Amino acid sequence: MAHYLIPASLNESSQAGMRRVKRARTPTMNPKELTFSQLMAHYVATIPTTETASKANMRSALNQFLDERGIPESAAIGSALRIMYYKNRDGHLEALRRQGRSVAYVANRKSYLGRWHAHLASLDRAHAAAAGTRTPLQVTLREVIGKSQVKHVARSCGVPLASLNRWLSGSGIRRESLRHLGKIERFFGLADGFLTALVIDDRAPMHERVAPRKLTIEYRKRLRDQSSRAYGITVFTPTFQAQWADFLRYKTADYVLGKERYRHGQWRATREHAAQHLDRKWYARTPDGRYVATASVVWYQTSQYLGWMCLPSEKGGLGLDPQSVQSLSCYADLDKLVQYTEWRRARAGDHAHAGVLSLLVLAKSLCHPTMGYLTQTPSIGAALGMNANEWVAHCTAAHAGLLKVHGALAGKMTVSRDPFEPIASILALPNPLDAVADAVARMDAHRPTTGGTSEAVWARDRLLVKLLASNPLRAKNLKLLTFEKDNTGNLRQDADGTWRIVLPRQVFKNATGAAKHREYSMPVNKAVWPDIERYLKCYRPMLAAEGNNRVFVSREDPGGIMHSLHRRFFALTVRYFDCEGFGPHAMRHIVATTILKLSPNNWTTAALVLHDQEATVRQHYAKLFPEDGAKWLDSIAGSAFARM
Repeated sequence: MAHYLIPASLNESSQAGMRRVKRARTPTMNPKELTFSQLMAHYVATIPTTETASKANMRSALNQFLDERGIPESAAIGSALRIMYYKNRDGHLEALRRQGRSVAYVANRKSYLGRWHAHLASLDRAHAAAAGTRTPLQVTLREVIGKSQVKHVARSCGVPLASLNRWLSGSGIRRESLRHLGKIERFFGLADGFLTALVIDDRAPMHERVAPRKLTIEYRKRLRDQSSRAYGITVFTPTFQAQWADFLRYKTADYVLGKERYRHGQWRATREHAAQHLDRKWYARTPDGRYVATASVVWYQTSQYLGWMCLPSEKGGLGLDPQSVQSLSCYADLDKLVQYTEWRRARAGDHAHAGVLSLLVLAKSLCHPTMGYLTQTPSIGAALGMNANEWVAHCTAAHAGLLKVHGALAGKMTVSRDPFEPIASILALPNPLDAVADAVARMDAHRPTTGGTSEAVWARDRLLVKLLASNPLRAKNLKLLTFEKDNTGNLRQDADGTWRIVLPRQVFKNATGAAKHREYSMPVNKAVWPDIERYLKCYRPMLAAEGNNRVFVSREDPGGIMHSLHRRFFALTVRYFDCEGFGPHAMRHIVATTILKLSPNNWTTAALVLHDQEATVRQHYAKLFPEDGAKWLDSIAGSAFARM
C-alpha cells in the first residue's frame, strides 16, 4: 500500500545563497492518521522555499485555530479539518470577531484555514488514488446522506441518480458535473464548496467552480428589471396631501354625511399592524394613529400613475410638470388612463395583469355617477374650471368609457405571477411536508457551535419554519404573535400542556369574510412543543428587550416587531429548501396541498387549517396534480381494475 512521506524533522541548510529543504527519512503514514503537527511539517516541506512569510502565517493561523478550539497539535486531525471543517472554521471566526479583530484580519485567517483544508484534501485524494481506498468525496457523501434514500436525495436535488451512485461507489467526477455537487450542498444546507473542495484544488480556475444559481422565474426577472427603473412620484404638494386626507376620511369613517358610499366601500383602519416606519406613511394613517393597509396600496398605485405622467416622452410618459399632475382628478381623465394602461401592459410583456385591472376598477369606483367620490366632490372639478354639473357629466362619461375598457381587458387578463411556481417541485412530492422535514434536518446540521445570539437566531428560525408547517398563518399574524408569562398572549399553553395559538377575528385579512364568525384557536402540532418551550425559555431572552412580548424577535430590533420576518424566511428557504426562495404565505399552499393529496376532497379540513372559506381553498390552494388523482383512484379502485 502506498503512503505519503511525512518528515519527522526538518533540516534546513543554505547552498549557493538559496535555502533548500531536505526531507528526513521517516516511516510512511496514512493521511487519516496524521496529527496537526505532522501536517504542518509536511506543508512546510512541500511548499516553495520562496514563500517563507506564507509558511509563518499559515502556521500562525492553524495554531490560533487549535488554541481557540482547544485541540492540541499532537491530536489526530480526524474530522476537524474534513467534514467538520466548515463548522469549526465558522465557530473560530466568530470567536475572533468577539475578540474585536478587524474584518480584514478575520478574512485573512479564513483564507489561511482554507488553504490548510485544501492541502489536507489533496493528500486524501492522492492517497485514495494510490491505495485504491474510498475517495474523500465518497466518504463524505456517505456521511452526509446518512440513512436517507439515495433515490430520494437524487430526485430532490435534481441530480442524476446514476451519477450519484457512481460517486458513492468511488468513481471520479467530470468538470461539467461539478454543478451537481453544488445542488447537494444546498440540499443539505452545507457551506458552498463543502463537497467541491474534496474534488478540486482551492486554487482551481473560477470556471471550474460551481457557479451561483441563475434566476429562472420570469416574473422575478421582470420585477428585478422594473425595480431598477422605478418611476413613482415621491414629492407631493400640500394641496394634494390635503385632498388625499379628505379622501382617506371619506373611506375610513364609520358613516359619511352628505355623500354616498358603496356598501362595502369602507377601508379598515387598525391599531394592530406590522407596518414599518408608520410616521413616514402619512397617506395611510388616520388622525388617531390607526393604519389603513388598503390606503397604502392605493397610494402606491396613485404615485405610479402620477409618476408616469411626469416621465419624458422618450420613456413612454407625457413629460408633464410634477406639480401640475397632483390631483385625484387624474382618475377621471379617460385618455390618460387608457394610455397608462397600455404602457403598463407593454412594460409587463403585453400582460393585462391584475395590477392594470385593479387601477381601472379603482377609477371606475371613483367616477361612478352616484356613488363615486370624485363625482360627489365638485371642488376637485372646480380646480379644473368646471361647475358642478359639468364635473358630474365629466365623471359620468369617464365611468362609461372605463366600463368598456375594463370589460375588453378583463377577458384578456393573464396571470403574470404564478404563486405556485417557486414551490412547484415541493407541491409535486407525494407529501409536500416532507420538504419541510428535510429543510429542518439541514438546519439541524447547520446549528452554530458557538452559542450566544447566533444559536438563538438559529433556534428562532427553526421554530419559525416548523410553526408555519403546523399553523400556516400569514406573515402579519406571525409578526404580531405575542407571548406573555401569565399565559395571556396569542401563543399560550393549555392545562394539559397543549400549545395553542389564539387570535381575535379583527387581526385577520379576511376579518369580514371567513374570519367574521370565528376567532382563530388552533393547537400547535405536538412535534413543535419542545421547540417552543426551548426557544421561549433559553433563546428568546437573548434576542428580546425587556417588555417586548413578540414571539419572533429580530437581533437588529430587540424592542420591536420583527419587520424582517418575511425577508428572513425567504432567505431560509433559499438555503434549506434548495429553491429560488418563497415567502411565508407559500406555506399555506404547501399545507393545503398536503391535506388534499393525503385526503382528497377534504376541503373542510383545509379551510379550517387555513382559517379560510372552502370556496377560497378550492379556487386558490388546492393544487392536486393529475397524477395524484390517478394514484388516488388506483388506491381506492385497484381491485376493480384488477378484474377488468
